[in-house]
Amino acid sequence: MCKVSLVEIMQGRPYPESGKELYDILDRFLSDEHKIILDMDGVASLPSMFLNVSLGKIIDKYGVGAINGKIEFAHISSSQARRITEYIDKVVQLTK
Repeated sequence: MCKVSLVEIMQGRPYPESGKELYDILDRFLSDEHKIILDMDGVASLPSMFLNVSLGKIIDKYGVGAINGKIEFAHISSSQARRITEYIDKVVQLTK
């Protein structure tokens, strides 16, 4: 199991760069079939520029099942959960 603090990844970096770092972490652990916990504590927003190069690319590579089955969220607010759910739904619709 791997626990990742999103605020540490995002802090002081452009969104595409921090999204790429998250993608690299997710890709490494998902390919080894490990469970990942994304800690949302302190994360103010989840812009598309970040999500496209992280979760979007993971969904493209592994499918939405990788998100549902292997990635969990800690300290997530209801608005963050809604944002992620809406983003995933949008990506899934675009790939159909």
